[in-house]
Amino acid sequence: MGVFQAVTSTVSSDETREPTVGDAVLVGIAQGVAILPGVTRSGMTTGTLLLRGHDGPAAFRYSFILSIPAALGGGLLGGLETGISGFAFSAALAAFVTAALVGLVSIEFLIRIVERIAFSVVCLLLGTATVIGGVLVL
Repeated sequence: MGVFQAVTSTVSSDETREPTVGDAVLVGIAQGVAILPGVTRSGMTTGTLLLRGHDGPAAFRYSFILSIPAALGGGLLGGLETGISGFAFSAALAAFVTAALVGLVSIEFLIRIVERIAFSVVCLLLGTATVIGGVLVL
């Protein structure tokens, strides 16, 4: 993903612009591709928007905004599949609120990093840390 981000960042613009219907269709296709192992949804979304000429921080923000329907849909499907009792609903709601708050803080933190460091570098650093962590666990 880091290499994809590095390539796409060379196409991006310094101007912030609104996404078009064409952007939305391509981002939807990119998110579909992200079901493959090792491919991140946010990386595909951000890279696609960069290829379409959006600036880096805006592409990153759009990517996280687009994660909201996916998360809500996944939670709804999980609840429908397992059924929700009174206690389980309270626990699910507490988990949802906690995840939303931690997610918002994390997103803000990452956006501030991406405004200073290229997203491709962030992807490469996080990927490297993941591989090192995986090797240390072995």
